[in-house]
Amino acid sequence: MKPVGKQTLLTILVLVLVALNIGLVTFMWYTQRPNNGPGGPETANFLMRELRLSKEQEGKYHDLQKQFNDSLEPIRERERQIHDRFFGMMHAVNPDSVLVTATIDTMGHIRAEIEYLTFAHFRQVRALCNAEQQQKFDNIISDAMRRMGPRPQGPRGPGKEQHRPQGPQEGQGGPPDGPPPH
Repeated sequence: MKPVGKQTLLTILVLVLVALNIGLVTFMWYTQRPNNGPGGPETANFLMRELRLSKEQEGKYHDLQKQFNDSLEPIRERERQIHDRFFGMMHAVNPDSVLVTATIDTMGHIRAEIEYLTFAHFRQVRALCNAEQQQKFDNIISDAMRRMGPRPQGPRGPGKEQHRPQGPQEGQGGPPDGPPPH
C-alpha cells in the first residue's frame, strides 16, 4: 500500500471540513424555529411584559403581529428558495459568475425587504405606546441592536483601546479627500 502524502491528507481534511460546514449550515437553516423573530411569540411576550401593555394595547399589538407575520411569510419563502438555488450552484464545476452575482443581489434585495417590513412593524408597535412605554421601547430596541450589531475587530483587553473613526467635524462637510485608510 502506498503511503498517503501530506498534500493528499490535507486535501481530504479540507474536503471533510467543507462537507461538515455545509451540513451544519443546512441543519441550522432547516431547523430554525418558525416565528422566532420580531413577530414571534417570544418577542411578543417579552415586549408585552416589559412595556406593561394594557389589554387594549395587547389586542392591537396582536393584530399588528399577525399582519407582520402574514406579510413576512411569502418573503421568507422566497428567501429560502433563493438560498437553495444559491447553494445548489456550488455543485457546478464552473458556476456562472454572473448568475452567482445576480443571486447574491437578489438575496440582498430580499433581506432589505425584510428589514424594511421589520422597521415599519416596530414603528407601528411604538405608535401604540404611551410616552413612558415609548421610552422603554426605544431602550429595548437600542439594546437589541447593540447585541445584534457587528462585533468590533482588532485587539481587545486592558490597555488596548478601540479606534473608532469619527465623522466630519463641525464645519466640515462630506467625506475626506482621497481613498479610505486601510
